[in-house]
Amino acid sequence: MSILTPARYFCRSLRTPVRSFNRRSLRTLLGGDAFADSLPSAPLPEGVLSVTTLNPDLIGPSNYLDLSSKKTVPIRFAASRSENVAGIRVAYAASSSFPRNARGYMYYSHPPDAAPIGAVRFRLSKKNKPGGFGRARDDLRLHSGCCWQIMLPYIARLPKYAALLDQLLADNLVTEVQLARCRALFADETMVPEKTLFRLGQDFHVDFAEPMQFTAVVGDAVHHGELPGIFETINDRGNPQRPWAGGGVAHFEPAHTTPNSDASTDPRRLLHLRFTHANDVRHATKGGRFKGLLKPRDGILLMATRRGGLPPLPWVFDIDESDSGSAGVALRALWDSSRVPEITDSSQTKPEKASGKGTANDA
Repeated sequence: MSILTPARYFCRSLRTPVRSFNRRSLRTLLGGDAFADSLPSAPLPEGVLSVTTLNPDLIGPSNYLDLSSKKTVPIRFAASRSENVAGIRVAYAASSSFPRNARGYMYYSHPPDAAPIGAVRFRLSKKNKPGGFGRARDDLRLHSGCCWQIMLPYIARLPKYAALLDQLLADNLVTEVQLARCRALFADETMVPEKTLFRLGQDFHVDFAEPMQFTAVVGDAVHHGELPGIFETINDRGNPQRPWAGGGVAHFEPAHTTPNSDASTDPRRLLHLRFTHANDVRHATKGGRFKGLLKPRDGILLMATRRGGLPPLPWVFDIDESDSGSAGVALRALWDSSRVPEITDSSQTKPEKASGKGTANDA
């Protein structure tokens, strides 16, 4: 470093002169949480928790939070530019407190192939031992089975999350390009982040008592899909019904089936719906023993039941059918942009497969 550049510092690892260091840049350069813990800071008001990083690779013991049984929790983020020392308040759900033993670490999760969608989540941990962030099943969940999370589209657009946004930018976990993409995509209020898909196999929220609606985003194209009758059946009187109430998390996945014998080189593109989590599932209709749909449970496919003691059949959706509608357009776009595993022979699959066009009314 030249002696002709007084009042400047030289960072050898970056090989660039830096006029001054602030708390944020020092923490980033010299090791994240461990270094931040050694810097003096103003005392926090009573009850306010502190987070110094949302990067799961840098989280240290000081980021261990106890949210147990609290309705709202004030959290101060180290990189926040806000003058509000109490930071922002996070809540579990409307009129509900955080569960007991809700202890762990707040961190940023960015699933592969879901750009620009990421979310701040809470990793449960009984002990203050950071690490092991590869197991999403250990994240705090809502009663519906969905992960408790603050999704990037909300953080990018809502002023109340400004402190959270400051922290994500300071940790280099998001970029201005991603933020601009989120703001552009979700300026349309019909776009719901929890039901926006960027690939097959991506979990999204489902409500068994409502028509299914979702949005597929592929490149700059946005497709709104709807399967209004996916959870409907025909009751004993010949009327449509939705036999189950409740909700959960599900995803579309390719159906492993044998193509038509005269078109073995061009198999049909079929999809199943698999429940990752099903929560608070209960009967929604009175009378009549025939439900038409197997009760949703964790890990199983959506299954149509049949009369006469016949085994249930998985719901199957042919995305190339001429009458597949808006859902077909959206799901074709996802299929074409996703890595779909090679279809196997039906001899390797146990249940018989049924064709379907988005409903289980034939069950």
